[in-house]
Amino acid sequence: IVIKNLVFFVIGLIALFYFFKTFYSSKYHKTSGNDPFSTFTSKANTGEYHVFTQIENLGFKSIFTNVYIPKTDEDMTEVDIIATHNTGIYVFEIKNYSGWIHGNEFMKMWTQTLNRHTKNKFFNPIRQNYGHIESLKTYLEIDESEAFHSYIVFASKSELKNITKKSSDNIVCLTKENLIKDILKNHMANRKEVFSIPELNTIDYLISTKRLQDKSVKDKHVKSIKRKLEK
Repeated sequence: IVIKNLVFFVIGLIALFYFFKTFYSSKYHKTSGNDPFSTFTSKANTGEYHVFTQIENLGFKSIFTNVYIPKTDEDMTEVDIIATHNTGIYVFEIKNYSGWIHGNEFMKMWTQTLNRHTKNKFFNPIRQNYGHIESLKTYLEIDESEAFHSYIVFASKSELKNITKKSSDNIVCLTKENLIKDILKNHMANRKEVFSIPELNTIDYLISTKRLQDKSVKDKHVKSIKRKLEK
């Protein structure tokens, strides 16, 4: 029994070692400011981490997480991930949801179905990311729509059912985290260059000033979301 317990203990230590090695080999912890505990005890952070590790070696100039962009009504909008590249600004809305996902590109709310008795409503992520991009356009003073690329990424464990989307994947890409890497490789290889390095340096600087905001900014954003849900 002692030997058996010792074997399990050693296996556990090895697993823990590889877990921390994998986590800290990614730039996610430096970019987000999240440690392993805050990453994997938060559903949102876990989804963000999974997508970040899928895209961080694809050649983006910079990748930013949890960016709070000012809106025209003096409110803030939170963007999960923004990645910059000479082919454009890639904007990611991440939904780490399980179950069946139902929705229409133009409706206000979508539905997550976990079982016959459990259904949850959430904001249409396509519309959410459209709002993020519009705020980014204003903040960065970039009017060209072709410079922005929208990606809605769901967890691999979800099933996208009865999703109606008229926009092409080149405008709005709706996918899952296990597919995002190959999709991006293809898109980035086939898009034309829209930004020079000096332009990207300016864009990166402006975005960097809006990340890792303090608690008061985050609290204000949460209250704004609650007000919208109550309407």
